[in-house]
Amino acid sequence: MTEYRPKIELLSAQFQARLNRLLERLQLRSNFAVDPERAQTYYQLDRSRELMRGGYRDVPIGSSSTVRYHHEHGGHITDRPMSSYMESLFPDEYVKEDYKARDKRLTETYGQNWSWRRHMAPAIRREDLSQVVNGGTESTFGSGKVVVNLGSGEAIGDIQLSQAYPDTTFIAVDTGYGTEKQPKLNKPGLQLVKDDWNTLAAIPDDSIDTILSLQGAFTWGFRSNDEAVPLIKTITRVAKEGATLRFDLDISQATSDATEQGIFEILKQHGWETQVVDRTVIAKLANKKRSGN
Repeated sequence: MTEYRPKIELLSAQFQARLNRLLERLQLRSNFAVDPERAQTYYQLDRSRELMRGGYRDVPIGSSSTVRYHHEHGGHITDRPMSSYMESLFPDEYVKEDYKARDKRLTETYGQNWSWRRHMAPAIRREDLSQVVNGGTESTFGSGKVVVNLGSGEAIGDIQLSQAYPDTTFIAVDTGYGTEKQPKLNKPGLQLVKDDWNTLAAIPDDSIDTILSLQGAFTWGFRSNDEAVPLIKTITRVAKEGATLRFDLDISQATSDATEQGIFEILKQHGWETQVVDRTVIAKLANKKRSGN
């Protein structure tokens, strides 16, 4: 029997190796990590406004799938990269560069023909992080967190964020997506969900750690304070107590009657504590019991 032991051990090792490979494949299929090579190819697509007006993009998801995004609003920018999210929604942690200064920096780095490479250029992190609010990106995108982005468009920033924070679940919401699948909140990576930010029907109560909106729901989602109530009630419904909300304070360009103070008051009525950093609202759901839900 002893003479057969090495052969048995060899077969056992080979079986274990095959099993490990199978488990690795199953693990890849169990989450929604976007394949890096597919993502890189996607970043390099031509994104002229003429092409995007009324057009569509097939957004890479996972290792081989795509979700079709129909560009519904001609002239609106839908390809914001991760650096835009960092600069605009985390000004407590990242430098918000002047556009001309940014263009000069990128041109010096990449040359004149850098149009697609701007999607890859990182934001500049502040040296002094003593003013970071609610833990900044480290807390927002921590392992196991569930993050919703309201109005994600071509999802370039979402893809990059999901690759930078592979243990976080990112749910990108837009009415332009061609899928209505229910999101799996316990699967890291990126999922694109066709949904209305005023209802978020696909997202269950008390399930979200962070809500982001960059030139999205809080810019184009309402035209008066009263119209903002359904949106704020909805985000409060899906948010866990202690959840954070970050959005750029730019409601005036798309609204006629809504006021910043009015929006702050509605958020307060629904249990959110707010502060403003460089025209970015950073809110925390401190008391969900008085939200009215």
